[in-house]
Amino acid sequence: MVEGELSARKKLSAANPALSLDEKPPYSFRFHDDSIEELEESRNRSDNAKALLERAGEYAENMQNQLTESEAVWRLARDSYAKERTPQTIWELQDAAFQLEKSRAHKIASQIVKSNAETVLATRELELESQARRRVYIRDNLDLDEKRCEAQIASLNQSSQKLAAARAKARAGFVKAEESFRDAQIKYAAAKGTAKDLAQIERDMREADRTRLILELDHLQAQQLMLDARRRLWALRHEFAEEGGNATGISRIADELNLEIRAFEADMGEVQKTLLDLQVNYASIREKLGEIPQAGAMADMLRRDGAVIQETINECLAHASSLFSIIAQERVMIEDLDQKYRILPSWRKALEWWRTKGAVMLNAELWQSGNYAVRLKEFAYALALILLGTWAARRIVIPAILWFATRRSGMDKTGSRSLSRILLFIATIGIFLGALRIVGIPLEAFAFLGGTLAIAIGFGAQNLFKNLIGGILLTVKRPFRIGSVIEVGGISGVVSDIGYSVTIIRTFDAKEVLIPNSDLLEKQVINWNLSDALLRCEVVVGVEYGTPAEQVRDALLAVADSNPEILKNPKPEVLLNEFADSSMEYILYFWVNLRVSKRLVVASDVRMLIQKKFAESGIEMAYPHMDVTMLGGDSKARGASEIRTGEQAAPA
Repeated sequence: MVEGELSARKKLSAANPALSLDEKPPYSFRFHDDSIEELEESRNRSDNAKALLERAGEYAENMQNQLTESEAVWRLARDSYAKERTPQTIWELQDAAFQLEKSRAHKIASQIVKSNAETVLATRELELESQARRRVYIRDNLDLDEKRCEAQIASLNQSSQKLAAARAKARAGFVKAEESFRDAQIKYAAAKGTAKDLAQIERDMREADRTRLILELDHLQAQQLMLDARRRLWALRHEFAEEGGNATGISRIADELNLEIRAFEADMGEVQKTLLDLQVNYASIREKLGEIPQAGAMADMLRRDGAVIQETINECLAHASSLFSIIAQERVMIEDLDQKYRILPSWRKALEWWRTKGAVMLNAELWQSGNYAVRLKEFAYALALILLGTWAARRIVIPAILWFATRRSGMDKTGSRSLSRILLFIATIGIFLGALRIVGIPLEAFAFLGGTLAIAIGFGAQNLFKNLIGGILLTVKRPFRIGSVIEVGGISGVVSDIGYSVTIIRTFDAKEVLIPNSDLLEKQVINWNLSDALLRCEVVVGVEYGTPAEQVRDALLAVADSNPEILKNPKPEVLLNEFADSSMEYILYFWVNLRVSKRLVVASDVRMLIQKKFAESGIEMAYPHMDVTMLGGDSKARGASEIRTGEQAAPA
């Protein structure tokens, strides 16, 4: 029957929370605050009911254990009585039966107590749920009229002014109480005999009055803070209750409210300690009053002292009630903020996190130099400006300058590359300094990096900086260009790139060799086409003795003239180099342009044409041979025999 009534009340409350309200919407913020206090009281009653049910459950469990023990004792007494019927066994059986019935009665009573506690808890939870629904209904139907809100704020301001006046009055009273206490101390020090006891009571009364005023000043100050907190809560209610109101900063506001709650809870703890001390003092005064005659100056003084302490206790209780109220309101506000935060879209939650946690992260100090600290936010802005500026310089500004310079001056690839790197170097330094200036980071903040850089250069990074400086010098002096044919350290090839630290040479067999720039400045470098791209090549050929020199010269010049990759100016030349052991050695000199021709390919083509031309002209190419003379007695063997070394030999 009770469960049915509770279920019906629950359905009725859920159907229309406004049925239990005396006022009609829209509701004022003060009415909403009163509903929060009622909700907190309902929550406390529910917590008390839970504690009561827990104690009832423990009591029922103890009674069940007691019943189990009584049943065991009764069975033991019954078995003893069955074995031997004596006055002792009869008395033990009767006592065990009595204890068993008593335990059964306690068990039934404990079950009734537990059932009643469950009913009370169900009632309290129903009241709490109903009160929570009413509170939400009131919150959703608040009077958001701007004038009404201003009137409520004005009412709080008036309360604040009254508190200021009360503080001034309490401060003046404290000054008088301090003087009275000082006089009472002097009087107590000078009193003797029975007058000393009366002086002591008067001193205690003055001290209690001074303590009351000190607590009143502290409480008035705390009430001012609570008024400020209440004013802020009303402003937040007005902001967040409006449809489509600004929902930013929810996490930050919730954190601030939690901090205020902890501060008020600490104040509540101090009030509870003060109340405990005051109650002990009040009990001591009541005890003294019971030991002395009720008529007399001492009794009157003790009653006045007790009245002062009782007034202080009432003041502390009122202050505790105010603390209880503001803590409840701020907790409810946090619950409403959490509910509003849960329905926010994901991107709004991310924005909330960034505005609260992200701001703290960005303000974290990375390092400190002198009187200036570099924070993550400033460093990130500077880094972003440097990266974006470098990208813009590399992709937009420098290509535009190079295009203009190449179009106007006809700059080659090497000059363009050198100018590009010089401009990039200058732009990087300028962007770095400009970014630091924009975000307000002075160069002094990087003072410690200077020492670190000097140590790095002195110990581990000197080769790196040596090659870096070498790359800058090669870019400025330009002893060779991209596409130049150079030879350094026994390595020959074409320069394919001049980097900041290394130069890449592509050998004639298509291998890429990386040479440190410092080696190119310290070692001997042969540049085959420093001033221009023309390179003189030579082809050495040997012909048999007896071949007319003019015929060989004309044949070689004809071969040079027939190859289009051989330059006509300077003209090819043919020189008779020497009379060798097995041939007459001629050298064909010709010039090629390395920008359009490959030296080795042209030389190979020339050699193939020479072989073909000599075959057509009947010119025999020489091969190594020697003459051997053999002496002996045999006439047939006497004479000279020619032995040729090579692919074929002629008989003597």
